[in-house]
Amino acid sequence: MARWAARKSDLYPKDDIGQLVVDEALEAANEMVSKCPFTESDPAVKKSKREEWANKVVPPYMNLFTKRIEKSGGPFLLGKSISIADLFIYSQLQMVYSGLLDHVDKDIIEKNFPTVHKLYVAVHEHPIAKAEMEAYAH
Repeated sequence: MARWAARKSDLYPKDDIGQLVVDEALEAANEMVSKCPFTESDPAVKKSKREEWANKVVPPYMNLFTKRIEKSGGPFLLGKSISIADLFIYSQLQMVYSGLLDHVDKDIIEKNFPTVHKLYVAVHEHPIAKAEMEAYAH
């Protein structure tokens, strides 16, 4: 549904290569978050699994996003054009930045993946994201 909506609102690229980059990023971000332990009830096990997720699972995805952003010239995956994938990555990273994921350093992205952090900031400052955040604030 996200891709359908993105096509209707010009947040999905029209060219094949752009579509490939966006689809890859959407799937990667979804896969990364799906590997995050959410159901652990034992606090010690949860802490261990969340730390392992942050230190072993997250970096390959952040490296992939970094490569794509750098290749495009940034700040977004497709260069100057924001896409549904940028918004999706932003929303997934928001769980880290907000501290929602206990036992995961809120600054892990900023400290270790500055290019992805710049994407996060660029999305946060984009008029589309600002309008969405304002709509939820009311």
